Amino acid sequence: MAIEKARVTQNVPVAYEEALAAEALEMKKRVGAVGGDYIGVNRDKTFRLPGGEASPAVAGIVVGFVAVNQFYKGKYDPKNLAGPVCASAGQTIADLRPFEKAPEKQNGDCHTCWANQWGSDGKGKACKNQRQLALIAPDAQEDGPIMLLKVSPTGTKFWDAYALEVTAAAGALIKVVTMVTFDPKEDYPSLRFKLQGPNENWQVAFSRRAAAMERLLAEPDFVPVVVADKPKA
Repeated sequence: MAIEKARVTQNVPVAYEEALAAEALEMKKRVGAVGGDYIGVNRDKTFRLPGGEASPAVAGIVVGFVAVNQFYKGKYDPKNLAGPVCASAGQTIADLRPFEKAPEKQNGDCHTCWANQWGSDGKGKACKNQRQLALIAPDAQEDGPIMLLKVSPTGTKFWDAYALEVTAAAGALIKVVTMVTFDPKEDYPSLRFKLQGPNENWQVAFSRRAAAMERLLAEPDFVPVVVADKPKA
């Protein structure tokens, strides 16, 4: 994947570049080995945008992301969708710990938790290792909504590889426009990521990073969500 270095506007405060350089050095700790404004994923491989529209792809500026672990009790039931009973979110995978209000903490930390070990759920993990991204629209970087998009376990390795490659080549994720699509070869919706081009207004996106991280690290609502059966025709 060819990645073009983003052009830097003259007279940019040195602190901006220093902060991004420091974050780039910490990138490997955040990824695995090689209200409101949520973007949902539909089973037909389309995105459900905050306004209700469906789209086959999403282009945005990634102003932050975190690792997310979620443990659900019992088997998946589409007619009774309950939230996770244990969950965590953070910037460093090795330091993840359950949220304080998690109703059924499985362990004191995620690294040694039984549910986070391979084989704890057959061939995989009982706990879902995910990523959550904070995106803003390329044409509304100053005051557009911060939208959250969750990357399921089938897409995390692709996100991790993309994030490392872009950060190494361009200096930071906010310096590029990221296109998120679905893998056409898979029967289920699995996210993939590619560079669309440089973000010439990345200094504007920089100012949104603190708000984005606050949302990403906020403790979720652990109240179960129940979906009622649809009335018969």
